Amino acid sequence: MLRIHHLKSSRSPASIVDYFEHKKREAEAARSAGYYQAKAAPSQWLGAGAATLGLRGEVRREDLIELLEGRLPTGEDLTKRGGKAASARRGTDLTLSASKSYSIMAQADPRLIALWDESVKVAARVIEAECATFRHGHGGA
Repeated sequence: MLRIHHLKSSRSPASIVDYFEHKKREAEAARSAGYYQAKAAPSQWLGAGAATLGLRGEVRREDLIELLEGRLPTGEDLTKRGGKAASARRGTDLTLSASKSYSIMAQADPRLIALWDESVKVAARVIEAECATFRHGHGGA
């Protein structure tokens, strides 16, 4: 299942990250109750944009807050556009979740976990290539 959630600029970057961490703790609690796969799946940086910024592997709280605040890892400030503060959304969260039945089957066959992880990477590449867009210039940024 794909869940799309827009990250609103009315919320602080720290509160957005707190929300993600809360959701992760909820998922871990469900796993500890034996409902989902036993291994936690940390958020991962994927895609050409993350690679260009040097973001690889597990998402670190500090890096995500910096990006949500409109700063690149280089320190470059992206919050000003044409001399005015940006009021756009902070980003979009795309969460891919396996079905309950798949999660249960994965407990019996660890290869299913590896297949799921690879399918998420493939889906991310397709979304990046076919769906992700940005606007610039008049009416955009």
